[in-house]
Amino acid sequence: MARAPLSTSAALASALAPTFATSGSPARLVTKLGAARAARVVARGSLDSLPPPSYCLTPSTFLPSAVEAVGLVTASVVEEQWGGLEGLVEPQCLAAMREVVEGMGEHQRRLITLNPGDVFLSFISNEASCDEGKDVTMVTFSFPGLEQIRSSQQVVKERMEELRELRSEGRLHGARFELVTREMVQLQKTTNPATIFQDNQIVLGNYRLVRSSHSSQWAVREMGQVNILAALPSPLQAFARFRWRGRINIHVITGTNFLTILRMDYITDIVFLLLAVISWRAGGF
Repeated sequence: MARAPLSTSAALASALAPTFATSGSPARLVTKLGAARAARVVARGSLDSLPPPSYCLTPSTFLPSAVEAVGLVTASVVEEQWGGLEGLVEPQCLAAMREVVEGMGEHQRRLITLNPGDVFLSFISNEASCDEGKDVTMVTFSFPGLEQIRSSQQVVKERMEELRELRSEGRLHGARFELVTREMVQLQKTTNPATIFQDNQIVLGNYRLVRSSHSSQWAVREMGQVNILAALPSPLQAFARFRWRGRINIHVITGTNFLTILRMDYITDIVFLLLAVISWRAGGF
């Protein structure tokens, strides 16, 4: 079998995360939800349609497992542990990824790794053409450092609760109080959510997973990713990038499920659009 050509794009690359595709052009990577998927989010708060039972493919169980598996595969790629990837990644994809990492510095390599804790959206992009559940393209939206932000905020929340308890017990100047205070100061120095949020951008990943039968093991056939700055590069798309970051910020601050935030945002857009149309028609009479 002829090897698929590796294509990278200098025009699409950003300083924060490398853009690459192991088959075809990075410009062909799926980087948007699409109208049908957005409509499902509004209608029932879900990204995925349900494939026929004969496909043996349930998105709610497949996607978390696939994200974890891809996370392990990409971590091994970054560490160049090629021998451990045989059988998990098809040869032509493995060869292409060798070329990808060989030309990258350490920082860019680290941004190839898909950390499952940083993924805030994932979906199957080819439900209608997935060879009856045997050839699936998974798309991920991730934000490097998101898991770290969540973790640090959880620790801060727990320590603040502990400080309130110490205060209620009149032990604000004890050894435990000093220990908790030092821990919070150290956490602020080593893990500053504002800095992480400022220094990173959303990364959009595409991972094509195939299996020979419904009972066979999945293997990675293609991999690719693009930074949102490259996916939405024009000044006119800056507002879209701003909105995606704003949704993540709300998700982090409130702890609300990201899909819930996305749904409410879409519904708000629809309401404003309807009000604008009604206002325009009323003014026309």
